[in-house]
Amino acid sequence: MEYIDIINEEAKLKERLKACEEKYALDVLSMTTRLEELSKHKEDFQNGHSSFAFAREYIDVRSPLTILRWFSLYIESLKKELTKDYKQLLTHNLQIQDNSYGGDSTKYTTLVKKGYGTTYHPNLGSINFSHEMPVQYFSDLIMELEKLPVIKHIAREKLQYGSIYFDPFYGFNSLNNTLEFKVKTEEYDYTNLLKLLNFPEEFYVSANYGNEKGMYKLIGDSYVFHKLDKYSNQWYSVAESFEKFKKKNWR
Repeated sequence: MEYIDIINEEAKLKERLKACEEKYALDVLSMTTRLEELSKHKEDFQNGHSSFAFAREYIDVRSPLTILRWFSLYIESLKKELTKDYKQLLTHNLQIQDNSYGGDSTKYTTLVKKGYGTTYHPNLGSINFSHEMPVQYFSDLIMELEKLPVIKHIAREKLQYGSIYFDPFYGFNSLNNTLEFKVKTEEYDYTNLLKLLNFPEEFYVSANYGNEKGMYKLIGDSYVFHKLDKYSNQWYSVAESFEKFKKKNWR
């Protein structure tokens, strides 16, 4: 054995060791995440809310922002499909679409077979149910919807007064200055419904141009708009930031 042989073997072993550490770190993270999910499932079953667990396991929400913006349209359509034949939702996805390609941006819903698309009509937002979803879940969902005879639009809190020095929605054209989407008001309460639909507690939005990053995060009874500070890499509430701006600059 020469000294150079020792150096070479040592380098190879360190490289293999690093690869093993990275692999097992990912495995540990994956197992830890799954154990946390299973713990939530157990708690829901024990508390008589098994359908919340079914929702987390068997529902995939696409473009939650679009669904919040056209909430009444989508949920009324979902209720109609459930009442007519819930089994269709095991083989098809109920999508929000429009005909922008043809010059008409009016939104509508339609059932699209899973794994397929519609030419020139992309999926703008959908709540996709796995074919493994138990029947019990659909029963619980329709019972929750029956508590809501009229599906109202999600109320919004908008930025009313802007400034050339404070324009948090610059580049976010599609957000229409929306600071909050209100899940619960005096007129309605969609808290349980959104849980049953596995609606995410936070979801991200990108600016139409530029590199700005945005996020709506569920805080209390509202999804509140946040932005990523590019210098600190920290998320901050735009509403809170605007209040600080007013106190400092408006007399």
